Amino acid sequence: MNKWVKRGTSLAIFFVAWRFVSFFCSEQTEGFSLLRIQPDFSLVPIEQPLSRCKEFPAALFSQPFYYLARGGQCFAFVSEDGKIVIKFLHHHIYKPYSFLFKIPMPLSLKRIILKRLDKQLLKIKKERASYKLAYEELQEESGLLYVHWGEPTSGEERLTLVDKLGIKHSLDLNGVEFVVQKRVDLLPCALNRLSNEEELKLAIHGVVDLLVRCAQKGIFDEDPGLHRNIGFEEKTPLLIDVGKLVKNMPKSTNYKEELPLMITRFRSFLETSYPNLVSILDEEISTACSQD
Repeated sequence: MNKWVKRGTSLAIFFVAWRFVSFFCSEQTEGFSLLRIQPDFSLVPIEQPLSRCKEFPAALFSQPFYYLARGGQCFAFVSEDGKIVIKFLHHHIYKPYSFLFKIPMPLSLKRIILKRLDKQLLKIKKERASYKLAYEELQEESGLLYVHWGEPTSGEERLTLVDKLGIKHSLDLNGVEFVVQKRVDLLPCALNRLSNEEELKLAIHGVVDLLVRCAQKGIFDEDPGLHRNIGFEEKTPLLIDVGKLVKNMPKSTNYKEELPLMITRFRSFLETSYPNLVSILDEEISTACSQD
């Protein structure tokens, strides 16, 4: 009996240690691994290919990319020269649910898992549609340089990724999904750099003008965190998070009714962090809504 107790204890200690190491590594890398950005096209096939796909820009990937951040939709890496960012869509979110179908289970449990799987697959499809919309209609407004939906490149194009721990990974770009975008300064950082009221007013004017141009095309951002989704390339505002765009507004002056609602969270952000800019924002919104 003691022999089996010792074996069981050893296995338990090994399992706990393995889980601890696995959790620690995941935390240190913010969950990034090459496996987590590999799509399963049998579950999420490409339904709507890009209509304006450019030639593969091999020159962009001649330098290593360093881990930048993990967002709700992507892992982001910045180029060595700091000029561009590459974002890889999360694909690990649905894989555990698809794996569970290989295990015998009651029908009631299977329905619950299927519902969760459908929800995650729908999320991926919506993100693809949003990036497709941005690439085809908002390239200038978003700074998108290239979108790759897993289609083969002209050759075996590889990219060196350096994760948060400084570990290098060689990634074959064939068969993975990513977008390439200009590197910008986040809105709060950009505002902090500006030294006088005239520059601040021009910055707020640029943000409102950016939203008006999107709205005039019938495109709306469902993410309420507007201040987190806009950055500045020098003095030009760009949409940096384009994973929740929808085209559900008519191309008409109706956007004037929607514009004050679109900036509600942005206005609250200014009230908290930059109260002196609220009157400038209100003035810009009023001017935009009064113009033909």
